[in-house]
Amino acid sequence: MFKKSMGKKNLVGLDIGSSSVKAVELTKKGSSLQLLNLGFENLQTDTIVDGQIMELNNVSNVISNIFNEHQIRTPRVAAGVSGHSVIVKNIVLPAMSQEELQESFSWHAEEHIPFDIADVNLDYELTSKSSESLQVCREARNRGP
Repeated sequence: MFKKSMGKKNLVGLDIGSSSVKAVELTKKGSSLQLLNLGFENLQTDTIVDGQIMELNNVSNVISNIFNEHQIRTPRVAAGVSGHSVIVKNIVLPAMSQEELQESFSWHAEEHIPFDIADVNLDYELTSKSSESLQVCREARNRGP
């Protein structure tokens, strides 16, 4: 997440768990990371059931409370996504332009996703590239009922 080109910009890691929300604000100091803030707050019972957010406003309010209470002002947030309806895969594709990758991405994703492609939100991140191939981290989230 912290690359040399990013300078000393801060980053917040946000974890929305089944029973609580956690946030850490980090900054890069030389070659190491420094913890600026740490926030934790429990969620109300049944806010998240079987990996599904049932009370979106509760989760949103808890996140806001953590950011306000700990004076977290960093706009850059990295959030992990998990659950039984989330698929993250690293795939290798033939070398192609960014435009070609965007156009063909859903076709490549269909090969690896057990859901109807019309029922998922797709996203990807190009993780490395060579003259022969592209390594792509692909995420698919089932939109659910």
